[in-house]
Amino acid sequence: MYAKVNGQPWKPKGCIGGCSEAFGVSYDNRINFGVSGRNSDQNIGITIVLRNLKAIGTYELSSTNLDFGALDNSDSNFITTLNNKGTVTITKLDLDNKIISGTFEFTAEDKDNPENTIRVTDGWFDGKYRF
Repeated sequence: MYAKVNGQPWKPKGCIGGCSEAFGVSYDNRINFGVSGRNSDQNIGITIVLRNLKAIGTYELSSTNLDFGALDNSDSNFITTLNNKGTVTITKLDLDNKIISGTFEFTAEDKDNPENTIRVTDGWFDGKYRF
């Protein structure tokens, strides 16, 4: 997983989920998809969730139908909305080897101050998923 946050390089580093990893992919029942990563040095985490992933293609991130992109840091929690959207493009969905790959970009707004936004660009991920 990699992205630029307001133009600055970001990649997972350190640990999440009880310090077991810095990057994770899930694909529950081959429907609900999630990818997340955290950089503990930058204290920035990025999460993407799709609630109905069934095929390769481009999906909108806007919080509609609970499909969203989010970023959290030490100051704020940012999330895509109907006003600040993004996309995730699934480029590989290998059900036999349990691998999902894709690209993403989004603008997200601060939950406490919607005028404050953050831009995530040039994002990509490639990983084995778990159920």
